[in-house]
Amino acid sequence: MVAEEFTRRMRLAQYMGHYGAGYRHGLRRFFLGDTDDLVRHRAFMALAGSMDLQHAAAGRGYRDGCAGRPPAPGGA
Repeated sequence: MVAEEFTRRMRLAQYMGHYGAGYRHGLRRFFLGDTDDLVRHRAFMALAGSMDLQHAAAGRGYRDGCAGRPPAPGGA
């Protein structure tokens, strides 16, 4: 991913609520190759299965960002 695409996706995500907040964290991890905080990474990944809708949205966003996928807040 080139820097311009990273910046574009980060800007898009800022308008996507809880999903976008998680997405931005995940995309930053994907783009920068940050692998230092494995405990935090696992906690964010676990949020996707939360019964709390806001936490689940943040977890799905984080998962999508970590995978380098384009943001899709309505996706499963």
